[in-house]
Amino acid sequence: MIKNSDSEFLILLYSLKSNKITMATTITIKEEAIPIVKSGLAIEENILKISLDEYKKDLEAFEREYKMSSAVFIQKFESGDLGDDAKWFDFLFAYRAYEHVKKKLKLIDEIPI
Repeated sequence: MIKNSDSEFLILLYSLKSNKITMATTITIKEEAIPIVKSGLAIEENILKISLDEYKKDLEAFEREYKMSSAVFIQKFESGDLGDDAKWFDFLFAYRAYEHVKKKLKLIDEIPI
């Protein structure tokens, strides 16, 4: 979001894979609604930070249990070296969820409100 005035924002939608702007639009928000938008973003950011901490704890537990870092796990999983045991999919879910939440927090951090 780029703030053009106190009540107008340019909304930019990014492609997460290419980091390019795929679409832009301008919306008008009543000035009295700006605190609501800020509050909503702050609440979402707090929820995401809590989720990030929980997924990090999960990843650390998997790393201890299987004696490998998340980076090594992903490399081995994607190359097929670990097989299809359900435990690996739990590790994979925690890793992908952690990365997804990190991306969402980065996007919120880039909103200049």
